[in-house]
Amino acid sequence: MGWTSWTCTRAEMIAEITRTRESDTTVWTCLAKYLSGNDLWTVWEARGTVTGEPVTENGPARFIHLDMMRRYSKDEWGHKTLSGAASFVFSCPLRFLDMVPLANENEHSWRDGVREYWAARRLPPDLAPGDVFVLGEGFSPKRLTIDSVTGRRILAIGDDGVRYRVKPQHLRGVMRIAAQLVAQRNLASPAQPGQVR
Repeated sequence: MGWTSWTCTRAEMIAEITRTRESDTTVWTCLAKYLSGNDLWTVWEARGTVTGEPVTENGPARFIHLDMMRRYSKDEWGHKTLSGAASFVFSCPLRFLDMVPLANENEHSWRDGVREYWAARRLPPDLAPGDVFVLGEGFSPKRLTIDSVTGRRILAIGDDGVRYRVKPQHLRGVMRIAAQLVAQRNLASPAQPGQVR
């Protein structure tokens, strides 16, 4: 399916995408929506017009859609609708996975990708000012010392003296030295003049 565009605002396009639709036999209702940048994630439910029961003849009664949105000009927006699992985009909210049963076995890898995406965005547990992250070879700076953590905002000072804003995913798989250990090490062996820690 290609891109559909028309003259509208972004809010008008979102309202149009998520409005309830009805045919002679089926009503499609948007149960939930989530906006991640210009990616609009929605959970839909199909029910029979007459019976009100979930419709499952042509697929699951509940499904996840991704509408990738694009601005063409001041007054023109477009979108392209994909099945969530057919996309290579993983910013779908985890709660949507709980709302929609697994449609087929091919969906497993996409759902695993969604879980990995959100795990990478979580803050490391008990992250605290003073924690040191050793980045290793090929990185400059080589070490970052956490200066402050406010919500999801992490500020760190590099061994080069520069202050950096760090995303949680940048700290995954990196060696961490807790602030308490750094303090114990500094007390146990104070730095000699000219020695760098």
